[in-house]
Amino acid sequence: MTMTMRVTVVAMCIAGWLLPHAAAAQPPAAFGPSMTFIGGGLGVTSSGAEGRVQRFAGTTERRVVAPRVEAGVALGPRLGIGAAWVGFPEINGDHNISRLAITDRQREQAWVAELRLRLAAPPFAAFDFVAGGGILRQQREGSYTVAATPCTPACPVTTVTAEPSRTSAVITAGFDLPARLAPHVGVAASGRIYWMRRGELDVLTWPRDNSVEFAAFLTLRLMR
Repeated sequence: MTMTMRVTVVAMCIAGWLLPHAAAAQPPAAFGPSMTFIGGGLGVTSSGAEGRVQRFAGTTERRVVAPRVEAGVALGPRLGIGAAWVGFPEINGDHNISRLAITDRQREQAWVAELRLRLAAPPFAAFDFVAGGGILRQQREGSYTVAATPCTPACPVTTVTAEPSRTSAVITAGFDLPARLAPHVGVAASGRIYWMRRGELDVLTWPRDNSVEFAAFLTLRLMR
């Protein structure tokens, strides 16, 4: 089972427990789409390659598609809380220094708790301000290939090293534009800014830089 599937299953279990308890806090229909929901979708993000793969000069493969799983609970007509998981794009770096070829593969994901404030709520759509924070998990694999001189039948030699997952802090702020499509089905367009504290992940071999990343998501929601 992939990480995305595991996260989706966990989020659905949490939402199944939260939805009945949040029924009493459900805002009236006049306040727009429900703030009690579970959803998932895709987004595009800035790659963050400069902060994530930056020790050696070289080429970097940038991917910008990121999955998102989210859930929310209404606390009142215009206030809600929630949580989200975001799988940030994988970054692959390629570096060549003399006879030393280095590759650097890095994966990141964030678990974020969010506070949601409804600023505008027509009957079928709304505008929510969102802010929160959580943890950033990073897994990194590096390999290097050395061409010996003179070369023997056993060369070149490739060594692969994998770091344990490391954790640092992430802070986020942005907005949601949810709209109701059917009685219990909606869609939301979201924009986020993420402040990444990657310096706390630093090790001697693969330094990291703090950075600010931007993301835009489109998710499908099942609403209360």
